[in-house]
Amino acid sequence: MATHARWGRWGLVSATLGVAVAVASGCSWARFSDVGEDAPVLLFKKPDKLKGGFGVSLATAFAGDTTRVLVGGAPNRSRGASFQLSPGQAAQVDAVDSGFCSGGPACMMANSVAGLGLARVPGGTSGIQLEQCFVFAIGEAGNGTGLVARCRDQTEYALPVPEDVDRHLIQPALRGEEPIALYLAADKDELASVIAGAPEQVPALAWFYPPDSMTPISLPPPRADLSFGKAVASARISGGGRLLAVAAPGEGNVYLYRWRPGQAEAALLGCLGGQAGLGRALATGRVTPDAVDDLVVSDDRTVYVLNGEVLSELPETTGAPTCTLAGLPQGALVTSFGCGTEASVEGCERSLFGAALEVADLDGDGDGEVLVGAPLMTVRGVGSAGAVLVYDVEGERPFNLHDVLFMSSAEEGDQLGRSLAVARSGAQEVVVAGAPGNEKTALFFCSVFTPGLAPRCP
Repeated sequence: MATHARWGRWGLVSATLGVAVAVASGCSWARFSDVGEDAPVLLFKKPDKLKGGFGVSLATAFAGDTTRVLVGGAPNRSRGASFQLSPGQAAQVDAVDSGFCSGGPACMMANSVAGLGLARVPGGTSGIQLEQCFVFAIGEAGNGTGLVARCRDQTEYALPVPEDVDRHLIQPALRGEEPIALYLAADKDELASVIAGAPEQVPALAWFYPPDSMTPISLPPPRADLSFGKAVASARISGGGRLLAVAAPGEGNVYLYRWRPGQAEAALLGCLGGQAGLGRALATGRVTPDAVDDLVVSDDRTVYVLNGEVLSELPETTGAPTCTLAGLPQGALVTSFGCGTEASVEGCERSLFGAALEVADLDGDGDGEVLVGAPLMTVRGVGSAGAVLVYDVEGERPFNLHDVLFMSSAEEGDQLGRSLAVARSGAQEVVVAGAPGNEKTALFFCSVFTPGLAPRCP
């Protein structure tokens, strides 16, 4: 994949209408259908017990040839449910487990959730590993209080948290003093690192768990900012380490930390900044062909793709670093792009382009495409139906729009693209998108990148 940057408003480049229409006009509209047997778009059924907000948050966990998808409901007041995908583009529209925050011990659903293919859970002298686990809430479990996790076999446990997190976040939440905000994420490794942010706290809170570990490590904020932790991300880097990103979008900053195996703390590397709303959403994955995850960041108008290998080699710093994009080393910015439209979608200026981000290898070529949620996009004249815009980030024009995903049965206010996740169907990666405005979650099996004549794809 070519490394290319277009400068202007710190790299703001919008895909043109002509380019997008040329790409989209060669594909069948049937691939957006969510009606009928073996449709290319599948809608998960919301369990009756889920109170509201179905699709607000999404996470996936892989084990062997199956994927579990956790669909979260409204933070603090609802619950979640998981669904299963199997090889051959088979998927169950009914939940296989609706026991996330289902009653009993105190449980408050997080704003975003995290999935792990393998997780270390309490048991024996040093814990045991269980498959397909999700970290999804603050609450109580059999081993105590903290971040609640639930695995495929329905084992629930609590991840311990740093002392200041317990004092300022967990215990007040358990006492019901006020609604909490909690953002969770995990990288794409089977033994993933989980990262957590709790904005609107004094002091601001962020922490993470190294791979295959239940021991939390704090990520102290370099400066006071109530929005610190409103988006978080973990990226795999060389040597089994992690590049950790904590966003403070209220100030337009994203703080970077590095952790290496064996270290008891993470080192502060610096701060991205200079654009309004920078850090609105974060995602990681292999966009460039190397073996290191890259970092994708959105602000109020633009998405930036940053080379994870270059960022991970930044020198350590202390104090409150200068927050900038302009001061990054050569090669750090892969590309950037703004909202694009095509014949069926419009309304970039109010679409909330960049509300959610993901990286998925839809064409199976080894590097990923960037998925961008635009939940207020107008689709075929339907207001706020929402769409997912797909950028290949490859070739001489990596900022061009290559595909747009939407539902043929879109309704006003669906807000598709408020949340995004990547699932696997056999060897193929597919897109999961939340549309919580009307409590829907859609699984897209097909795109212009889908190799060959895959099942379900017209």
